[in-house]
Amino acid sequence: MRAIFLDFDGVLNNGEFLFNNISDFPNLIMEEKVTLLNDLIGRTNAKIIFSTSWREEFTFDELIRVLEKVGFKHRDKCIGVTPVQLMDTRADEIITSLRENGITKFIVLDDNAEELYGISPYNKVITNPNIGLTKEDVTEAIKMFNVQDTKFKNVD
Repeated sequence: MRAIFLDFDGVLNNGEFLFNNISDFPNLIMEEKVTLLNDLIGRTNAKIIFSTSWREEFTFDELIRVLEKVGFKHRDKCIGVTPVQLMDTRADEIITSLRENGITKFIVLDDNAEELYGISPYNKVITNPNIGLTKEDVTEAIKMFNVQDTKFKNVD
């Protein structure tokens, strides 16, 4: 199984959009970024696990509805959230989720490299928080999955 660990801020939006729309929380997801995410999921058949800090404020279903408001088309691919573990980094929470779900093929879409210390560079796409998810990021994620498919040929 392929999985994408998904952050929201700095991935599905950008700094300028956040600054201009912060009073409209939780409507802070950009349609153009969700279109790119839809493309990535469609091309990789990956499942989604929410690693965003938004999971501390919203239920799993509410997170999906926030995305659906701006065109998200893959509710069926969403399988969970990373555990919230006090005093742990986002990387620790992702590693726990990997172990609990037996996931071997994954990427992390996030804008904060410091929070991902311990995750291989071959498993993370770090977006520019001032831009958010780009076509180039999607291409890089697909390449990473293709390399993992070769490396883990008999693992699902």
